[in-house]
Parts: sequence; structure tokens; C-alpha cells
Amino acid sequence: MQMLRLLILPFLFFAELLVAQKGSHEPYERIIRTYAHIQINDSAALPQIRVLIALAKKEKNAAQLTKAYHDALHYTPSEDLKLRYADSAITAAHFSCKDDLIATAYLGKGIVFYFNYKRYRPALLEYLKAMRYAEKTEDHYLIHKIGYHLGLVKSYLGDHCDAIRHFEYGAAYFLSEMKKNPHPNILHNMRKGYYNSIRQMVICHQHLNNDKKADSLISIGENGIPLHPDFKLVRSYFHQFRGTSEFRKGNYRHSIEELDIALPEIERNRDFAWASVIYFYQGKNRLQLGQHQKAIGLFKKVDSVYRRQQFLFPELCENYRLLMHDAQHRNHMNDALYYSDVHRKLENQISADVIYLSSVLHAEGFKYEKGRLTQSKRIMTIGLILSLMLMAIFFYQYYLEKETEKRFRIMIAPSAFSGETPSASTKRRKGKFTLPQEIYDRIKEKMQDFEDGEQYLDADLTEKTLADRLRTNTQYLSAFINISKGVNFRTYLNELRIRYIAKQLSENPEYLKYNNEGLASKCGMGSRSTFSRHFFKIYGMPPQEYVKKCIRADREQERDI
Repeated sequence: MQMLRLLILPFLFFAELLVAQKGSHEPYERIIRTYAHIQINDSAALPQIRVLIALAKKEKNAAQLTKAYHDALHYTPSEDLKLRYADSAITAAHFSCKDDLIATAYLGKGIVFYFNYKRYRPALLEYLKAMRYAEKTEDHYLIHKIGYHLGLVKSYLGDHCDAIRHFEYGAAYFLSEMKKNPHPNILHNMRKGYYNSIRQMVICHQHLNNDKKADSLISIGENGIPLHPDFKLVRSYFHQFRGTSEFRKGNYRHSIEELDIALPEIERNRDFAWASVIYFYQGKNRLQLGQHQKAIGLFKKVDSVYRRQQFLFPELCENYRLLMHDAQHRNHMNDALYYSDVHRKLENQISADVIYLSSVLHAEGFKYEKGRLTQSKRIMTIGLILSLMLMAIFFYQYYLEKETEKRFRIMIAPSAFSGETPSASTKRRKGKFTLPQEIYDRIKEKMQDFEDGEQYLDADLTEKTLADRLRTNTQYLSAFINISKGVNFRTYLNELRIRYIAKQLSENPEYLKYNNEGLASKCGMGSRSTFSRHFFKIYGMPPQEYVKKCIRADREQERDI
């Protein structure tokens, strides 16, 4: 009998716990309804949320406690409290042992770092933690939401094309879910995801100067965003983008009107980074309209944001060049020196961020693939991999049969330039690479002309196009570069470009005015992050640190003279 009691008691305990958990939803929902109508960042909701937290702690309900901390994070206007609530949500989520709650908690902390502090480094680390847990779930909305925030990091790095792919995948998913006529709450979230993805695509296309595409996306937002109060901030961003677009078209007064509409809601939500972008474009509009003093006042507002927050978007480096030139024109040299120093500091900060964030993403090896989001697509991927493996086995067997014949054909291949047969008696070798001496000498002569003519600055240059220019093939060109330089084509090309920029920085004062994006463009490199990463790899310092050394060297030389 005693044994039977011992067996029954644990069963009764867990049954009671299960019933308690199951019946506990109504009190939580009743409390939530008391503050659901309150706008985000309004502390009026916090007293009810504290009641919710106390109830969840009393009932030891980790899932509800996580959600309560998450709500507190949204409603408190204090940045410091947001971080504290985010940490509490993470702790509670781990106690819940639910991957979706853990992922959501890490994402929440990342968003605080990104939105409230614009600290991309810790934000990225939180996003990556969130994705590791989200990938264990079937919550596609959560996975796409995290993917959206990873796209924000890539956009900041200047990898706008890669960022657009993130946002396009997300927008396609959110739109497909909207068309299913889901529950109003789900529809609300999907709409938010969709229009925010469109918003980020506009930013990327404007940076890439794809104005026509950007304008078409702006129209989607203007015509489709609901009138619900929760979408007021998103609508303001689209007014801002329309204002930027009108500025680029030369419609300065219309641009001012759109930016004036956008600013109040963005300031109310304490989005200082985008508010500073509006001040900047308002200043540029005033400058174009001949209102110089108003323009300078707006540019100084941008500087006041930076002094408070220690962050600006990369495009606002131009703000300090304009202030510096104005101060020099008025012969206010102390102001000019201050603006110059801030400009350098901002450039260095951006360079350091780019190098760190790029290395983290590269080390993580993260790939945001649309195909992993549905079971059917995973099955298709597995099938494709198996098919490729079978094909690889078949072609490997074929390769073994034809190896002797292939080697013979390589040996008797015609000259890379004149069609002559090279002498097989003299060859250049390095590792697995072999090249007849005559072909090596001919390519060497052509490559010298290629380097002397600085043809490597062509942004569209590929191994294939260079081989065509040299009237050879990519196999011979690759072999020559590996034998003579000890690296592959891509590394060789990047080193030429980086060393060209370093030479110009030390010899041509005009180049000291460019930011990293401008320097990357000058040497034919596609993105700011790629340029900064390779510059650091070769010279052991960010580009802007190298610029500072060049400026100091010039000043010392002037003093000696």
C-alpha cells in the first residue's frame, strides 16, 4: 500500500501542475488586455506589466514570464531598462526550455542594441544566437524576422545586393502569408514584416542609385500601408524616402514637405539615427535653395546627434565635409579642425565596425537560404544533393579513364598567343601548376603591361575577361599567377587594388578626402566591407588609420621644409 502511494503522489503532482498551467492563460490574457491599446514606449503600460510579471513568478510559469519581460521591453521608454528586461527575458526563456521563446528573447536584445543604441556588433551576436535556436523550430515567421535583422547588418556593411536578397525572401514570405487571410493578429504581424522589408529594400536601392526601382517600392508602401496607429512610424519612413527621392530629382521644396511630414513621428520614437538623416537632407535642400544659414544650422543638428549618441550612418560623413568647408570659408579654423577630427573619428568607427562585423559573418558561415524554410524544399534539396553525388561518381570514373588522354592534350596544347607549339623541354613549375617556359614568358610580358596600365582598376574585370585580353585561356593565366605570385587570381587582383590605393593615399592629397566607400570605388572593388577587410589584411590597420598616418607624414614633411 505504501508503495502504491509513492507511485500515485508524483502522478497527482504533475497532473495538478498541468491543470494549473492549462487554466492559467485567462488571468494573463485579462491583464494583457488592460494595456494592449497603449502605444509602444509608453510607460503607462508598465504597472499592469509588473502585475503580469508577479503572477508569472508566483505560478513559476517561465513561458508567460518571458512574454511579460518582452512586453516590458517594448513599453519602457528607458534604453537601460530595455536591456535589463531583455536579459531577464533571456533567462526566463531558458527556464522554459522552448526554442522559439529563447530565439525571440535573443532577437529582442539584439533589436535593443540595434534600434536604441545603434551598436551593430553586440546586435549581430544576439541575432546569430537567435537564429541558432530558431532553426530548431518550424516558426517560419520568426526565422524570416531574424533574417530581416541580419539583412540590416549587411546593409550597414555596404553589401546592399546581399542585403536585398534577405529582404526579398522575407517580403515574399510575409506577402504569401497575408494572402491566406489569417487571424487579424497574425495578419497584423505579417503586414509589419512585409512593409518593413519593402522599406529596407528602398534604402538599399537608393544606395545603389537604382532610383526607378526605389520609387516603385516607395509607391507600394504609400499605397498599401494600413491606417492603423501601429503603422504610423512605418508610414513616416516612406515619407522620408519620398523626400530623399525628390531631393535626388531636384524637387527641393517637395522634398522639404515630405521630410517635414516624416520627422515628428520618427523623433517621437527616438529613432535618432534616421532623424539625423532627415536633418542632413533638409540641410542639403536648403543649401540648394540658397538658404545657407538654415542649411548650416541643420548640419549642426546632425553633429549634436553624433555628440549625444556617438553614431551616424556612413552616408552622413558628408555632413562633416560640408561643415568643415563652411568653417574654412569663414576662417573659423578651430571649428574646421573639430569637424575634421570628428569626420576622421566617424570614418575610423565605421571601418572598425565593418572589419569586425564582416569577420564575424564570415566565421559564422551563415547562409540565409530560402530553401531551408519549408519541408518540401528540404526534401528537394536532399534529392538534388543525391543526384549530384551520383553524377560526381560517374564523372570521376570517366575522368580516370580519360586522364592519360587529357595530360597528352595539355602537353601538346598550342601557344597562348600565336598558335605555336611550345617547347616541352623547359617548363615553369610550382606545386601542382606547370607552364611551358615560352607561354610563361609571353604572359609575363602581357601582365607587365596590364599592371603598368593599371587595368586592374576595372570594376568588371574577371579572370575570363583578362584571359581574353591577353589572348590566352584561364587555365594558363591561373597557372602563371600561381607560379609567379604564389596566390590565386582573386587575391592577386585585390592586392594590386589595395596597394594602388595605399600609394595614392601617400602621394595624392586628393585621395585623403575620400571615405572607405569612395576609395573602394576608386580601385574597382564592389563593396566597402570587402575593401576594408582586404586593406586590414595587407596593412594590419583600417584604411582610415592609414589615412591618418599619411596626413601626419605630410605635416611633418611640411615642418621640415
